[in-house]
Amino acid sequence: MLNQSSEINHKSGNYIERNLPWLIPAIGTLVLLAAPILLELTGTASPLPHWLPLVGAIIGSFLTGLGSIFVDTFSAKVIQYLAFALGLGGAVIVVLMM
Repeated sequence: MLNQSSEINHKSGNYIERNLPWLIPAIGTLVLLAAPILLELTGTASPLPHWLPLVGAIIGSFLTGLGSIFVDTFSAKVIQYLAFALGLGGAVIVVLMM
């Protein structure tokens, strides 16, 4: 069964095509996190509330983890473990701050 799975992944296309379900939300999350930093570096005030990029990044991280579930590649498995670890760490921080 493992050989069939790897043959299917090999035949289905290149890396980007196979991993699109989690790559697109991951890139969007990085853009949301980098935008306020880049605006601050250029001296431009952000027109958005300071909490909005964080909420977008949380949603994007969730979608990245969800998209990685539907992809059977090694990098998707790494993203799943990272998403779990970050989510668990975030939950612990929220509980400790209460």
